[in-house]
Amino acid sequence: PLSEILPHRAVTLAELDGEWSPAVRPGDRLRAGELVGTLNDSLGGRVELRATHPGIVLHQRLAGVVRSGTPLVILGVRPAP
Repeated sequence: PLSEILPHRAVTLAELDGEWSPAVRPGDRLRAGELVGTLNDSLGGRVELRATHPGIVLHQRLAGVVRSGTPLVILGVRPAP
């Protein structure tokens, strides 16, 4: 259930300046490795960003231009056993 307590967070940061296009929404449940969105740079490069942990999307930045280091997605994750 979404009411479970997830005390840990995994934050996906922009790896470069570019245009962010999210592929997830708050409430989505993700597995590690799933696509969270893409960054397109001014030279035509494209970077796919993926979840580093399984978890629930708590926050997702809206699409648009971002700077390197901007938090894009925050997952609530369970603590390791």
